[in-house]
Amino acid sequence: MVPLPAAFAAAPPPLPSSSASLSTLSTALSALTSLLSNWSSATTDCTTADVSRDLLEAKNKDQLLEKAATFALFDKDSAVMSCRESSTKVRKFISTLKNLDKEFKGLRDSVDDLDAYFALVDSYTSSVAAANSYSYMSSQDFSSMNGKKVTEDGGQQLNGGTDNMEAARAELERARAALQGVVEMAGATSEV
Repeated sequence: MVPLPAAFAAAPPPLPSSSASLSTLSTALSALTSLLSNWSSATTDCTTADVSRDLLEAKNKDQLLEKAATFALFDKDSAVMSCRESSTKVRKFISTLKNLDKEFKGLRDSVDDLDAYFALVDSYTSSVAAANSYSYMSSQDFSSMNGKKVTEDGGQQLNGGTDNMEAARAELERARAALQGVVEMAGATSEV
């Protein structure tokens, strides 16, 4: 018989304590609530400026080169700032939300109703996975390729639709509700 490598013989790492798991999940819940409360600022990227098409015409090559020789490529007063929908911040946040398996396992022995607990965990996991998919697909949405124009009052006017980002937001709302249920369930049993 061939002996197993040492990595297979070692015991799995211990699960975090239920209080540490509850603390981590409570922090994740607060962060998720903050993301959803600040959704517009988290999904809007205003780092693009549109310059006049006249400046880009071949007859204005000398003027364009002159402006490029200065510290800025264009006269900022004549540029129109454009904003685009971006899922970058949301996707980074979702990547941290997907790594809570140890915390869920650390709490399972401290709850009374395992069926309800696992239903909430399953709901959370499937909602985060769906939000991840929707936010990935949003990079192909019309609104992510075509900007929003800054209006005279400083507001934004979207040129396209945001179906996938809205679906991602709805899934994150469901994930937040499930996570809140887990935290409340574990918190109630730890107080008893």
